[in-house]
Amino acid sequence: MTQAPAQENCSNSSALWRDYKRFIPTEESPIFTMRINYVVPQRSDGSGNFQADDPEHMALLKGSLRTINKLWGNLKEPKDTDCYPYDDFLPDSYIRFELNEIIFVQNDYFWNAENGSGCPNQRNWFLNELDEEINKDPRYAGAINIFLPNMPKGYEEVVVQKSSVDPPDAPPPCSELPSNQELDRSSRINMAGSYNKFWWMKNIVPGNKEYAAEGKNWNDHINYWMSGSFNHTMTHELGHSMGLNHANEHHKRNECDESIMNQRHGKPHNYLQPTELGKIHRNLRMTNIREFLAEEVYSPIPFVIDEDTEFSMSFRAYEDIIVKSGATLTISCDLDLPEQADVIVEPGATLIINDGMIHHRNAPDPEGAIILQKEKRCFLRKKGKESAAAIDQSDPSSYQGRIVVKKVKRKKD
Repeated sequence: MTQAPAQENCSNSSALWRDYKRFIPTEESPIFTMRINYVVPQRSDGSGNFQADDPEHMALLKGSLRTINKLWGNLKEPKDTDCYPYDDFLPDSYIRFELNEIIFVQNDYFWNAENGSGCPNQRNWFLNELDEEINKDPRYAGAINIFLPNMPKGYEEVVVQKSSVDPPDAPPPCSELPSNQELDRSSRINMAGSYNKFWWMKNIVPGNKEYAAEGKNWNDHINYWMSGSFNHTMTHELGHSMGLNHANEHHKRNECDESIMNQRHGKPHNYLQPTELGKIHRNLRMTNIREFLAEEVYSPIPFVIDEDTEFSMSFRAYEDIIVKSGATLTISCDLDLPEQADVIVEPGATLIINDGMIHHRNAPDPEGAIILQKEKRCFLRKKGKESAAAIDQSDPSSYQGRIVVKKVKRKKD
């Protein structure tokens, strides 16, 4: 949908942003499914990376989603009590990932990860141009882009010359955190050298005398290790894409062994604190990652405003919003609603539209402005740039308890 112009100060932090515990999911929460693209740059002749016609290559990439979703959907209670001091463990993150497309690109420059740094959050990252082209294509837009460029030196030594028995060098994976300022920004992960590692583990590692003596071969053992390493790494990097860091208020960097955000190899990567889940689900409302949902989400569980609250950042709701009696909701920025949702203002509550705009997602007229329908004994009071929809409490029984949000065409300037 076309985004409305950003209001002044709407990209700044707000009290609602800092209150991420408010967004911790419950057992009634809907599942949010995120779309991802794997982007596979090959050399100009089509060599040098995973191949679309190789079943083993496709099994690794397509099959990764099964493990990733299992880790995100079947969280385990940590054995280490230092991970989290409370007993409100959640067995599900309510986050899943869906493969949108595997994109093959034949280009020597994009294939060569040595053409730039490993981190896509740098302004001049060497794959920015490719990322922009992908996001212009409606087949691929609206997904987290996971780039798999290769390392020429490792490819030459391990794959071409087969002259090295050592693991091929590669930069550490790197991801982008969400942005609450650039809401139309893409999200990228760089996993350079993944193909070299795959080829090395398939063709070099089985020749290791120790492994051979133990009967450990590619099909039964080493392929499992390779896939597990790739999947766990991807699970961790997607955690960054959703807004998580290596440390949080409960533990320092890598001090919770079970956490998805632990960087060490061989860890289970099957746990997240409820507070970390609150950050993710907040980010799905107030950052650019909300644009990568695979499908529209509507929850029958309302978002309740029971104390004075201001939406001073662009806010995407996934449910009805109920303003309880005695509370005031002030909308100073865009409020984005599901098409079937309402803003419900109880008798004794107040809704203030202060330079903000309420609009429905995926409505037939996405450019539509909003009117507030007045009901019995309900009136519209203007205050400068503000307009407040308030309840006449002299006869509360005459008020039906709902402000209905309707779509109307915005007048052209």
